Amino acid sequence: MNVDRVGDSDTAPFREKKIPVIDFHSLNDQTILLLHTIDDQLSKVNVEAYQSSYRFFAAYLKYLDENLGVNAPAGSTNGELK
Repeated sequence: MNVDRVGDSDTAPFREKKIPVIDFHSLNDQTILLLHTIDDQLSKVNVEAYQSSYRFFAAYLKYLDENLGVNAPAGSTNGELK
């Protein structure tokens, strides 16, 4: 689902600075109607879908970490920031 016209996401400040971003969300035809309403509550979150998303992002970040070939930030030791 394209949510570009729904409102700003946490990536907005980066987009404004022309920093490439990627937005992930779990909105669908039903949940998009809850966004920014009084019904936009934690109790409405599907815990199974949330856990599935967490596992996906953990695997995705692991893949990026292992395959991008980006060096650790300046001032880091063994890949950890000081």
